Amino acid sequence: MLGFRQLTGDQEALVVGANLTGLALCCALQAQGVRTRPLAAPREDPFSDFVYLHPSTLERFHAIGLLPRLLAHGRPLHAINVYTSESRVARVPLRVVKTPFPYILALPGAQLEQALLDHGALGPDGRLATHVDTTAKPRGMRVTARTKTGRNQRLRARWMMQCAPETANAPDGGFALDGVLEWDFPSDERYLFVHNGGLCSVQAGPRQRVRLAFDRPPPAASDLKQFVQSQIPFACRLSDLSTPRMLPRLTLSPALGHGPMFRVDTQGMFPAVLCGDQINAGVQRAFNLAWKLGLTKRGFARPELLASYDVECRELAKPLVATRLGEALMHMQDRDRRSVRDCLAGLDRLLDGRYQPVLRALHQLAPHLPPGPLLEDVHTPLLQSRLRSSEASETASLRERRLFAQAPMAGMRAPDCTIVRDQPTLLERLAGPLHTLLLFDGHAPTPAGYRNLVEIARTIEARYGDLIRVHVVVPMARMPTTLAQQTGRWRGAVIFDQDSKLHHLFGAHAECLYLIRPDGFIGFRSQPAEKSSLLDHIHGFLL
Repeated sequence: MLGFRQLTGDQEALVVGANLTGLALCCALQAQGVRTRPLAAPREDPFSDFVYLHPSTLERFHAIGLLPRLLAHGRPLHAINVYTSESRVARVPLRVVKTPFPYILALPGAQLEQALLDHGALGPDGRLATHVDTTAKPRGMRVTARTKTGRNQRLRARWMMQCAPETANAPDGGFALDGVLEWDFPSDERYLFVHNGGLCSVQAGPRQRVRLAFDRPPPAASDLKQFVQSQIPFACRLSDLSTPRMLPRLTLSPALGHGPMFRVDTQGMFPAVLCGDQINAGVQRAFNLAWKLGLTKRGFARPELLASYDVECRELAKPLVATRLGEALMHMQDRDRRSVRDCLAGLDRLLDGRYQPVLRALHQLAPHLPPGPLLEDVHTPLLQSRLRSSEASETASLRERRLFAQAPMAGMRAPDCTIVRDQPTLLERLAGPLHTLLLFDGHAPTPAGYRNLVEIARTIEARYGDLIRVHVVVPMARMPTTLAQQTGRWRGAVIFDQDSKLHHLFGAHAECLYLIRPDGFIGFRSQPAEKSSLLDHIHGFLL
């Protein structure tokens, strides 16, 4: 019988499933100061030949300093094209999406794995064991793991995360394969073909290969190449096709838990033909969970914070499951070309079209978190608003109140903006494991307003300086004299929004504040900037 050996360094979190999602979760947790160890699940599936990272995933990897290495090995895809028969009905350039990384990055799965390992996904122990058994105890988890030498280890941990898929791929969920495709189309874009009653997705990958995905079960092996060519309504040559891989059905995942056991796997959750790799949704869940566990580990979080993980992640999945684009494309025949064109007409006008949520939902860029204690909006009371704007008063006018109401609200993803040409964008500046508080000056530079902003900044930094970083945003190119006079009371960071881009983007024409969470979502905003309401909100999830 194999003996047991008790580890001296117990971990705070064990991640079962050393797949790409599990390794990304380990990196996200360690960025939050949580000691982590991954355990391989039994019969761990090999990594796919290459993966496709969406803009939201690139943002998260940038936040932990992993992105430069990925860009060195990846190929960006800059647009999505939709065809029926031989006619293109839509071309959507991803540059219209407000993100620092407006492209899909095609990357060898082995390169992503190695980058995560080099970034410290295995933790200080540096070894990978296989999960054998789990027992829940009142004060945490007891896990048995087997090392490569065959010895069993008993591990103790406060939390345990399941990243290995628990649902098998469905035979009727479609299939995907890799191969070499020769045709006359640009290799830096993605293509969706609605042809012969089916849906085919073509995406370029590294080493001159492409990934092809289909919404129907694979045919017999002898007919595979002929079937693939029949779904692409253009002259092409196919060679070196890989073995088909089954794709999951479109389903909603069950409960994800709120401690001490969590699920982060996303198998069978999204329409894989449209949305690509599960790693994208897995990374969103990983970073949502990581900052909450980080605050809990440090003793700052209330129980409601971890309880929100299940609710928020299920809400983030709904836009993907409910999008009408996938449903329409899956069932369109060639004779319905006009219907397809009508469905997709708004995609070429993403900034203001009524189909704007479709592309952003497919890339996890525009979900709205559900209402709850972690999200709150505070507006200037209508009866207290001024009729007209005045540079002598911080009170919002009716117009300024309306512009603030139309700006991104609590629960929405924080918008991005290039403040100064050739300088980091807003989201690039805010990347990291902390909350960010933006104190907007507005267009009334009054001494009372600056005293109020500095008082808020001093209070937050004194109480939560290790958790929240504070920036005062002024609509000018240099330090206002009145604000400079306050530096004896506060020496914090100032963002010079000289063209008022940030003020317009956040509807900050009058004094206001925004609290942005580590996962990039707006948690709280207030007009006017009030210290009491901000502290009440923070006390709702922090001790």
